[in-house]
Amino acid sequence: MRRATAALGAASSLFVLGQGTASAHVIPQPAYLTDGHATRIQFVAPNERLPHLFTELTVTMPAGVTLHSVAPPPGWRLAVNGRTATWSGGRIGRGSGVLFGIDASTELAPGAISFDAVQRYDDGGRVRWKVGLTVLPAPSPAPKQHIVPAIVTGILGLIVIGLLLYRMRERPRSRRALRE
Repeated sequence: MRRATAALGAASSLFVLGQGTASAHVIPQPAYLTDGHATRIQFVAPNERLPHLFTELTVTMPAGVTLHSVAPPPGWRLAVNGRTATWSGGRIGRGSGVLFGIDASTELAPGAISFDAVQRYDDGGRVRWKVGLTVLPAPSPAPKQHIVPAIVTGILGLIVIGLLLYRMRERPRSRRALRE
């Protein structure tokens, strides 16, 4: 039991350490779009160049993805131009974080796509990222409910079962009558 607990603790520590490494760039949440439906995506974009201030985020989606403006985070402006969204006017320093939201929709076929993200800093520096998303298939429509045929079929099934039970009950009587 102690070994299992120790192994679980070690595995969860590795998971947490891995998460810290993975969070060191622009991350979309959720990391998918659903074909034919608008999805609100929020980007986590931590400051990559301390002690400089992170002052702008630009996201450029591939052809086939449409961006729709939403309210920017407090202190930021959002400009949407075609497939490009730019958040500017704010500042992210050490230990602070902002979620940059946008609505996106697509008619692309299901599969993996990637987009470009650029973080800009107060000293003019830039950090570029290639970020992945998954396009999920559109949900299939719910099957039609055929309640009347289902009820009729159920009633007919009960009648057939009743007739079979009646016939099975009559058989032993007819055999007795033949013996006597």
